[in-house]
Amino acid sequence: MPDRDFHFTTVALPGESQYREKGSRFLAWALPVRSEAEVKAHIARFWQEHPDACHVCYAYLLKKDKGEGRAQDDGEPSGTAGRPILNQILSSGYEDVLVAVVRYYGGVKLGTGGLVQAYKTVARDALADAQTVTVEPAGTAAVVFPFSLEGKVNALIKKYRMEIGERRFTERCRLTLHIPLSVYPEALEELKALHGAVVETD
Repeated sequence: MPDRDFHFTTVALPGESQYREKGSRFLAWALPVRSEAEVKAHIARFWQEHPDACHVCYAYLLKKDKGEGRAQDDGEPSGTAGRPILNQILSSGYEDVLVAVVRYYGGVKLGTGGLVQAYKTVARDALADAQTVTVEPAGTAAVVFPFSLEGKVNALIKKYRMEIGERRFTERCRLTLHIPLSVYPEALEELKALHGAVVETD
């Protein structure tokens, strides 16, 4: 059974936002990511799509990093871009998320305060525009049972919000089940209590 928190919230559908200040344009996206490789791929794509931009600054927070995100100023003064973006991610409570901001320079310097405000605002708005989902990590178990128990097993699947993975039907039924961790022990106990059923766990 995985050793993870019961719930976390992430981006399901990307969010976008724009911000203008003294001619500079800031374009932001909030995106779901699961790895550093995905982050790098997104940033490379933004550079391809915006070759005339002066900066692509970003921050991301992966669930596996246990609350420690990463930030990149991409040539902006230290702490004026990546960190404000990351602070908005941390404030949102979302994990497995990337916020990238493409900046087009408008010819007028904004100063450190102006940059922090711009990156903070556009990141916050992109996160607010995203559609999110609460993920409940699951443990996996398999149950083998005679066809006569199918109704009772299906009732428990519905009761504990399990998802069915692999199905095998021979002389007996064998289902691989993904069980929310918050109800994992109770679900296993009830499955094992079914006379004639065999539960297999890792």
